[in-house]
Amino acid sequence: MQLLGWIHDKDWSEWDLQLEADEASGKLNFLIDEALEEKKYAS
Repeated sequence: MQLLGWIHDKDWSEWDLQLEADEASGKLNFLIDEALEEKKYAS
């Protein structure tokens, strides 16, 4: 059970690092653009 917890935590740690790297590189900017565009039409 401890091994499974360690694997789970490691997986999430790698996910967090990748997400941070993608955000820093601007790879996710399209999500902000889409959200702002949707907000224009929702108001």
